[in-house]
Amino acid sequence: MTNFHSEPDHIECQEAEEKLHVYLDRELSDQEAAIVRRHLDACPNCRARFRFSDRLRRLIAQVAQDESSPYDLRHRIHMRLQEQ
Repeated sequence: MTNFHSEPDHIECQEAEEKLHVYLDRELSDQEAAIVRRHLDACPNCRARFRFSDRLRRLIAQVAQDESSPYDLRHRIHMRLQEQ
């Protein structure tokens, strides 16, 4: 993913925003992640967006982890997988 449009060591807010979810998913190269991190360190607005998105992802993951699928559904899926 080397399609940064700005200078190699600098990105603008719009580009940082576009890369935010990929950054959160840790799908950027080390170099790209470092560029986004430097932008977040220097930009309070983007850092606030990052923190909000990060908290939201963690909250969703926590709620999803706490929720369990009904036994019947898990059983049917398990049975179908065994059929294959």
